[in-house]
Amino acid sequence: MQSEPKNNLNIFYKYALFSNLSLIALSLFIWFFTKPVYRTELLLALPVNTEKSTSSLPGVGQTTQMTGSSGTGSSRYDPRSNYKYIFTQRVILDRAAFIAGINPSSFEKPKINNIINSTLMKVVVTDSNNSLSYKKAISFLDAVRERLDTLRRLEVDSRIDYTNSLVSRARNELSSSQQKLIRYKISNQIYNEKQPSELSQRLDNLLIKRAETAATSSKIKNRFLRLSGDLNMTPSQAVQAFQLRGDSVFQELLSRYSQGQAEYNIAISTFGSQHPRVTTLKLTIEEILDSLQDRSFVILDKRIDSSVLQRMILTKYIDGFDEIYQKLLLLHSELSGSTSELKRLDLEIEDLKILIKNLAEVQPGLTSLSRDVQLAEAFFASTMTASNLIKTDSFSAYPLIQLVNQPTVPTKDSSQKTFIILLATLTSSTFLTLALYLRLVFRRQNPIISEQ
Repeated sequence: MQSEPKNNLNIFYKYALFSNLSLIALSLFIWFFTKPVYRTELLLALPVNTEKSTSSLPGVGQTTQMTGSSGTGSSRYDPRSNYKYIFTQRVILDRAAFIAGINPSSFEKPKINNIINSTLMKVVVTDSNNSLSYKKAISFLDAVRERLDTLRRLEVDSRIDYTNSLVSRARNELSSSQQKLIRYKISNQIYNEKQPSELSQRLDNLLIKRAETAATSSKIKNRFLRLSGDLNMTPSQAVQAFQLRGDSVFQELLSRYSQGQAEYNIAISTFGSQHPRVTTLKLTIEEILDSLQDRSFVILDKRIDSSVLQRMILTKYIDGFDEIYQKLLLLHSELSGSTSELKRLDLEIEDLKILIKNLAEVQPGLTSLSRDVQLAEAFFASTMTASNLIKTDSFSAYPLIQLVNQPTVPTKDSSQKTFIILLATLTSSTFLTLALYLRLVFRRQNPIISEQ
């Protein structure tokens, strides 16, 4: 019975030795045939590339045009996520393999990590050959740049086509709105948008001028009435008398008429009204008076009143009355001019009031159409600015990637296969030995099962 436990222990030692030796042999086989892993790291920076343009128009305000990348996304998303997807596309990997001169199937996807709170991306390219790992990294970077250049051209071309269509539409809208405004102005006799205010200012100036002209006319009229009163004539009679005083034929007839009246007055006081001489003088005076009336009709286009003739006879030989007549004529001319000016101003003021009233009725339509033109101008300016920015900035679609670190040929195996295999071997050996030992203990405690 004592030899049986000893035999069991020997069997345990044999199994344990055989198992551990097999495990060590397997580990050495794995270690020998496992290829090393060389890592080449690329640290890339992605600056956020956004352009902003502002257009300003009077009465409209500012229009801001933002140009950014469809590849970089909006501010709510990390643009590196888009680039991470692009970098792992097969087209880039195949192109990198072609540049490196290797089989595309042997070019595995690189590991790409985004560094938190930065715009940096870390790209890791691995291979069992250190120089090939470096070559694959450089080829991958070149392939990425080529692909991004292609995407930029495609993006810019598509955006140019789109903005050109927008510019064409904006130009048509601007032209249409301008034509509507022009037709509206022509139909309502509006020559410029400031015309209502200009007409109001002109009306104010005309009202001031009319008030001044009316005041001047009133002064002239008062002087004219005063002078005509000095002649004991009405203004119209004074003007008639002055016009007749310039005619020599009328003045000669007036002298004869005055002399005949004097002789008639003397004769009637001397001989009485029935005397033949009185009768003859009376007939002579009447003939002269008829001649005066005929001459006045030729000059004035009307017969002169006898009272005017009497005033002219009375004032003919009085000093200073010629000057009064001249002043009277001058004042009459000035009064006629000021009266005509007042009539002209009244007509012009009335026409302006009607025009301003009509403009006030069409002003809402003018304001609306002018606003449409300004908005169309703002839209056109904004689209033109965006079109110019797209043509001059090809990196707005996909920003230029910058290589932060200069990669070098790796010299150290990054797989840590020795440590991993050693750790796995020790762990496996421990558990295997423990399992064999527990089996031995179990057999000792259950001899019946052991015999069986």
